[in-house]
Amino acid sequence: MPDSSQKTNFGDLPDSQSSWADSRVVIFSAPFGQSLTYRKGAENGPKTIIEASWNMELLDMDLGFEPCSVGIHTYPMPPPQSTSSFDSMSRWVYETAKKIFDAGKFPILLGGEHSVFLGIIRRAAEVHDDLTVLCLDAHADMRDQYEGNRFSHACAMRRCLELAPPVLVGVRSMSTEEHEFLSQTHVPLFTADRLLADEVAIDELIEALSPHVHLSVDLDVLDPSEMPSVGTPEPGGLSWYVALKILHRVARERKIVSADFVELSPIPGNIAPDFLAAKLIYKTIAYTFFA
Repeated sequence: MPDSSQKTNFGDLPDSQSSWADSRVVIFSAPFGQSLTYRKGAENGPKTIIEASWNMELLDMDLGFEPCSVGIHTYPMPPPQSTSSFDSMSRWVYETAKKIFDAGKFPILLGGEHSVFLGIIRRAAEVHDDLTVLCLDAHADMRDQYEGNRFSHACAMRRCLELAPPVLVGVRSMSTEEHEFLSQTHVPLFTADRLLADEVAIDELIEALSPHVHLSVDLDVLDPSEMPSVGTPEPGGLSWYVALKILHRVARERKIVSADFVELSPIPGNIAPDFLAAKLIYKTIAYTFFA
């Protein structure tokens, strides 16, 4: 086995299961966190997730085989000049997503702050004119600007709304401005407490989605007892099993065409959240291709 300094592939997959030519899934990273305002460090999330994935068992017990059989290619990290500003990072994400989509592969973006997902949303919406964005997030992220920045992580879903209609899931925190804006729009909103208490809510969530879905997971959607390694850990979030139930239903009843997982801010010495993030990505691949 190679030492850790030589490992680069998600899941520590051998070249036979991770080459560009033979992989149906491509994982690429946007290590960017300039607009984060509370606990910082999400720019370290992508690398940490990939490193955590080296320790996963590749067998999915529910399926009885290895989802990595579809091939998972780990794209090289962006050059330093691409991470110097939001504009350059967003441009790199868009161009990389375009390359992946154009090759007929399934892109998964690792962030970084939530706003980095706009590049992949833009390309997904160009490919699928009926795209909806299923956003699992503790926060509405619907401010028009925050601290003078229209592309802050706190504005991610407001900018998404300009590209494709979102469906908000797991929200349990928003500002007065966001509340007033959402009350005047038709953005479907499924709060965390409702999802935990009402089985019908998941049925209604599915109905709100179009046939083609981009999945966006801000890891703070999970309860901080399971996922403390985020910038703003809001109490009362979804559990691991509720999140999996939602993802499995969506994958069975709609077509997930791309995904992003953002805002892991690693806590030194606490590896469990890093491993959870890697496992959640692997389960999403399983559901997307084998649900």
